[in-house]
Amino acid sequence: MTAIPTLPADLLQRYAAAPTSWVTDALGRLGVGSWMDDVTPLTPGWRTQGRIRTLQFAPRAGIKRPNLSIYTIIRSFDPDDILVIATGGTRSWLFGENIAHLAFYQGLKGMVTDGRVRDAAELKEMDIPIFSRGVAARPPSDLELVAVDVPVECGNAQVRPGDLLVGDIDGVVVVPHQAARPLIVEVEDLAALEKQQEEVIAARAPLADIQAVLNAKKKRKGAAFEIVEPS
Repeated sequence: MTAIPTLPADLLQRYAAAPTSWVTDALGRLGVGSWMDDVTPLTPGWRTQGRIRTLQFAPRAGIKRPNLSIYTIIRSFDPDDILVIATGGTRSWLFGENIAHLAFYQGLKGMVTDGRVRDAAELKEMDIPIFSRGVAARPPSDLELVAVDVPVECGNAQVRPGDLLVGDIDGVVVVPHQAARPLIVEVEDLAALEKQQEEVIAARAPLADIQAVLNAKKKRKGAAFEIVEPS
């Protein structure tokens, strides 16, 4: 199995204060990134950032896969990982309180799915952020787990094991792991420009001053960067 890329703790800490809006604007500077459609936190105040691990669900074929147990898989993940469960957008729930508790006690930083969840009242009281496309009573009887730690499409976003995920009330952003360090330079530059923009607006500065800040927000701070996958 290919080793999952790591994201240093100091780097993740720098993302802890970055809303998805800043990350999105920074990704625009680099021309990379993915965004999940309609995947939002079950509780508005939840936010998370961390390294992605993936599960892929697919329409049930009845193939026996004894090595694919969601309980065993979660127990194999590292603390501070974020579990992304791709389903193709099922209207069924994928997990509830028990699986979420397992992930919490394993130390995961969050769970994200383009499906739905159940036990919503209990999940909202837990200390692990849950992002989904909503809640459902319909069971996932037509789905089965088919792969772990593979590239997936989740919420129309390309997601790979080891990539960086940032999620908050606005939604979920996926950063290619190769871009995580150069991107934080852009994020922190944008944070300073956001403050400057607020100041010139509050001061009722000339529109030319506001436009100057807007222009600066589009300019890359760091060196030119391009992701090249190994051949």
